[in-house]
Amino acid sequence: MAFPSSDQLLKVHWHNMNPLVVDFNQIYLVLKSQHHSGWSEDDLKNAAIQQYHARYCGDFRHEQIWNIFRYEPKWESTNNVFGACRSSSTVQSSINLDNEEATTRPIGRNAAKQAGKGKAANSSSSSNSRLDEIFEKHIEGNQKSFERYQSSLDTKNELKGKKLKIKEEKLKNEEIAVIFMDPSTILEDR
Repeated sequence: MAFPSSDQLLKVHWHNMNPLVVDFNQIYLVLKSQHHSGWSEDDLKNAAIQQYHARYCGDFRHEQIWNIFRYEPKWESTNNVFGACRSSSTVQSSINLDNEEATTRPIGRNAAKQAGKGKAANSSSSSNSRLDEIFEKHIEGNQKSFERYQSSLDTKNELKGKKLKIKEEKLKNEEIAVIFMDPSTILEDR
């Protein structure tokens, strides 16, 4: 029976865990955007945990993972928390009508879409590569821990083997002593 590789197991585990972490992060970002006066980071996190518990009737068990990813650009974004778009009317621009130089034409709709798709593909690949880096570090850390644990087990087994050999030698020595013992002294000892 073939077992799946650790990479496959991590991907499956992340696939199951990701929506839970995203939901918690959204709750946290909403609370953070409300600017509660006098609240520390711990107060925000505790309030988010309470809201998560109330909403999903369960504890948020992936706080350690959230703490790792919370400062990544994808997870830290406070823009569009509520799904609202920012208005471009606040941007002030000036147009110089006196300039007679040839002006460049704005990018067309189709070209803008293609550029946006290319940009989105690049940003998702960069976030995937960052995620891959984090998983690699995690795997390396686990592998080093496993190697240390394995070497400690090997050392323990070696010590047990040495103890058994010493016990066997003691028993042999006792048996030899009994064999070479004078039978008349055996009765006197008792």
